[in-house]
Formats: sequence, C-alpha cells, structure tokens
Amino acid sequence: MSDLTAPLSRAEIEEFWDSWLDVNRRAEQSGDWRVMAEWYAADATYGWMYAPDEHFMAVGRDQIRDWAIGIEMDGLDGWHYDYVCTVIDEQKAMIVGFWKQRSGILDDSGKEYEILGLGGSWFGVGRTDEGVKIVWQRDWFDMPSTAHTFLEIIQAGKAPDTLLKRMSVSGHGVPGHYHHAEFALDRVAASGRGRAVRRAGIRSGGDGVSALPPPAQQADRRQSWSGRPTARRTRS
Repeated sequence: MSDLTAPLSRAEIEEFWDSWLDVNRRAEQSGDWRVMAEWYAADATYGWMYAPDEHFMAVGRDQIRDWAIGIEMDGLDGWHYDYVCTVIDEQKAMIVGFWKQRSGILDDSGKEYEILGLGGSWFGVGRTDEGVKIVWQRDWFDMPSTAHTFLEIIQAGKAPDTLLKRMSVSGHGVPGHYHHAEFALDRVAASGRGRAVRRAGIRSGGDGVSALPPPAQQADRRQSWSGRPTARRTRS
C-alpha cells in the first residue's frame, strides 16, 4: 500500500494533468462533463465567485458532479474551455491552468463568440487511496465580460433554447450558491469537514471562495431545489 503522506513528484503531477486534459477533451466531445467527477477526491471542494455576495461552492465529489459540472453547466452546449497555459508547482502540489471560454456559436461574419478576459482554474492535487486526485479547485473569470458575450448572443438571435434556459437558472436559491456571510469556517471544521478544509489550505479571513458554507445550509440547498434545466452540458 502506498504512503498517502508521501509528496507527489513532478512526474506524477504531470501524468495526472495529462489525464485531466484528456478527460476534458473527451467530455467536450460527448457533451457530458459529469464523467470528470472521478478526477476529484471524495471530499474535494470546488468553488468560484459570481459577485461579492454570491459565491458558489460544491463540497464532495457528488456535489461537484451534480452541481459544479452539472447544474452550473447545463445548457452550455457546444461551449469549450481550452487550456492555453499551465503552471505546475510540485513543491506545493498545485496547478494553475489558464483557459479560454469559447461558445461554439458563430456571428454573421463567421467569428466565434468568445468571453474575453482572464479565466482559469487553481488546483490542489494530492495522493489518496484512489490514486492522485484533485483535492480542491478554485476558478476565476471575468463576469462582466461573460454577461456582455451572453447578451451579444441573445441580441443577435443566436442563443439556443438550452442557453436561454440556463440563463434563467441563477441566484441564491440554486444549489451551491451562497451569500458571503454564509461561509463559516468554524462551523465547517466542527462539522467533520475539517479534513477538506485542511487539505484546501483554507485560512481564517479568506475571500469567501476559499471557505465552505455550513453543512446545514448545504442541506437546505439540496432540499429547496425542486427543478433544474432540461438541457445537458457542463464545464471544467
């Protein structure tokens, strides 16, 4: 049995990253990105910020599959998020990947609609009893540019019904969406999620995206969500 505390070598991280890029390509081709959930640890966390008081966080592989690369990406058929540059820090077992957000939708001149600005993902990877996995992920992107591109597509009459349905699914009532004040590190640590918190390198006074919501509020999101868009699509 391998030593789970042994640091990862650069070769191991690069091998894992190559497999991550491969599953991204396969998921994009199939239109079902939920298969990427298997690249996350069972207690992994995945989050990002929509606005100062609207943060997304999925806790555990099931929420990542159902919410982060499920509900959050449904309706974005044909969109692709191509990695253009990767930075690996083997000392800290971290990866930063920069990606482009392209829609697969062409304007009248034949140019593809693209969300401009800087987008990327920051990963922590680690050794688990299932092999090397993503133990936490945090994304960033240009939200004003995202809204601008979506509006351009709609105004041009090129938005498919699946995209229009996806855009109607928003706000704090959607699973995984939290107010900044709902992120409580002390309650998370007391809930048994302390391992995930430690593995994510979370510190008190974080920016909100780095923290986790209290488990009771996670449950509320699951119980209150009675509908979801019918379109299928996800994102990495």
